[in-house]
Amino acid sequence: MKSINIVNMAINVEKQGEFFYKELAKVVNKKFTDTLLELAEQEKQHAEVFIKLADTKEWDEIDSYISSYASVYIIPDLERIVESFDKRNLNSIFELAIEIEKDSIILYYELKEQVNDNDIKNLIKKIIEQEKSHIKKIIEMKNNF
Repeated sequence: MKSINIVNMAINVEKQGEFFYKELAKVVNKKFTDTLLELAEQEKQHAEVFIKLADTKEWDEIDSYISSYASVYIIPDLERIVESFDKRNLNSIFELAIEIEKDSIILYYELKEQVNDNDIKNLIKKIIEQEKSHIKKIIEMKNNF
């Protein structure tokens, strides 16, 4: 598997994250709406960064570990999950969001290790830090639910 396929997967992850957070914002307590819409906007920005990265010529063959990880990395069927949002079960939805963010971080760490260009490494590092901040925000919402 080429790194470019991983970049395309990252684009999909971020677009799905944007969708998920926008839909979740529609059903949660209003005190969480702004935070969720902020997370959605950041996911959109991450997708735009990865789209730009996909156009670079940086990508080489990648090691078998990241290939294996990517081949089993599955984004849950977020559309189905969104259709079944239940305000009484938001705790489990917050837990799902945390798991998706953690999986994204793992993927991006591995992707960062595959590139040689320091500017690209720094962009990916910035996205990783923002994904970590997403986890903190989701945990705060979960604890205040």
